[in-house]
Amino acid sequence: QILGTLDKPESDIPYELSINNTVIKGLKDKEISAFRNQHIGFIFQFHQLLPELTAKENILLPSMIGKFDSSKSHDNLNKLSSILDINKILDKKPEFLSGGEKQRVAVARALINNPSLLLADEPTGNLDSDNAKKIQELFKKINKELGVTIVLVTHNEKFSKIARKCLVLKDGKWSK
Repeated sequence: QILGTLDKPESDIPYELSINNTVIKGLKDKEISAFRNQHIGFIFQFHQLLPELTAKENILLPSMIGKFDSSKSHDNLNKLSSILDINKILDKKPEFLSGGEKQRVAVARALINNPSLLLADEPTGNLDSDNAKKIQELFKKINKELGVTIVLVTHNEKFSKIARKCLVLKDGKWSK
């Protein structure tokens, strides 16, 4: 919550959070929202798609909110749709998508604004092994080629092996 700028620590707790050389503490709520939209992508454990929107509209929503360049957003949509193999479902609403399709739409939505930080909570949890592998490969590619920092929470040990740095939380304690 705090790393994603969705919440702040209690006021009596000293902290410093800096993302892309921007110190978050002290920013106004509107500034934090704009920063989050531009620099942070979220993939939740459950897709969190808006049921009244098509897959395409769900994916483009962050770029519309942030008033990003429409042609760049559509170029990015086409690229992500191809990589994630969701071209054929872009005009469908979530109720007509499988769990794996919904999750791949959620991944595209998280990446549509080319964030520098991607926060992913069990992004392959609802996917079959082939699509899970595609997501893993995509994560490696965006980290290596685009320099996107990925904070991934997973129970999938194979997926965790792609990380350059891995921390394990067990019984409330962190270890390497």
